[in-house]
Amino acid sequence: NVLRQKGLTGTGWALAWKAKSWARLGEGKIAHSHLHALLSPVLATQVEMAMDGGGVFPNMPTAHPPMQIDANFGYAAALLDMLVQANESEVILLPALPREWVSGALRGVRLPGGGTLDVEWDETTVHGKVTLESRESTRLFHKCNKTLIAFATGPIEEFSFPQNPSHFGKTVV
Repeated sequence: NVLRQKGLTGTGWALAWKAKSWARLGEGKIAHSHLHALLSPVLATQVEMAMDGGGVFPNMPTAHPPMQIDANFGYAAALLDMLVQANESEVILLPALPREWVSGALRGVRLPGGGTLDVEWDETTVHGKVTLESRESTRLFHKCNKTLIAFATGPIEEFSFPQNPSHFGKTVV
């Protein structure tokens, strides 16, 4: 696997790209490690033009000169892909949730095709609501316990189902 060969080093944009790629593969633990490396603090005196120079300055721009805004945006994209992945007909909740994120919430996420998603989770439950605007139908899928809920187009639909923390950070097919 090429991603495994690339390891945990790299510049800010490379760490963000690898984190997003691991999130898409459902590997929350590895994606989290890359985000952690991307956010490691760097002092201005430590900066050198090196290919393994990930990290951020105290004011948050990434530390690979020149400042790479794509790494900052990539961090946000990777984090979102760890929590929700969506296309026109399917929304997958918490597809790459690492063990460290035992509880949390995500509000106002815009969905492809129109709609918004609010989701909260803790050790035992995933719950929230989805508002669909222009879809014929959308499937809401929780990858950890293979729960599938079908939604029709239209008003707010609320959902709640058990969380299986033993699957945190693992891909379940």
